[in-house]
Amino acid sequence: MIIYQATIAGNEITLIAIAISLLTFTANKLMINQDKLEKIQKRTKEINKKMKEKTKNKQEGLAQKMDEEQKELMELMSKQFKMSMKPMIITLIPILLIFAAIKAKYNNIGPVATLIGMKLSWFWWYLIVTVIVSMILNKIYTIARTYNKKKKEVKQNA
Repeated sequence: MIIYQATIAGNEITLIAIAISLLTFTANKLMINQDKLEKIQKRTKEINKKMKEKTKNKQEGLAQKMDEEQKELMELMSKQFKMSMKPMIITLIPILLIFAAIKAKYNNIGPVATLIGMKLSWFWWYLIVTVIVSMILNKIYTIARTYNKKKKEVKQNA
């Protein structure tokens, strides 16, 4: 059984998928204030945890407190959504143009790659590569960000 095999078209699509993933990843990291986003996400988790505990323990005055927390949660989620919209709008047009070109070139050539015995069209191959590359980039970024934070903490404590 063939685990992985790609045609020349499959290799081209792999390179295109990597390039687009790098473009969108970079746009997101440059256009979104990562510290602010992290604070919003942290506060959102805190509110969700509090709401879950209050619901579980059935505390008195629960309805009023829940309404206040839900209101704050909605505001935070709205801020987070607005932050992510800017890079998405900016990268959407180039990605759509690239997608149109890929479709025009590769739509009628049949399978471009074989993965674990499955023959994949250009779209499915692009999707798989993009998901994998995005996961790797996010993991690397998270590790680097954590490392830099710890490095700052050590400098501040020294």
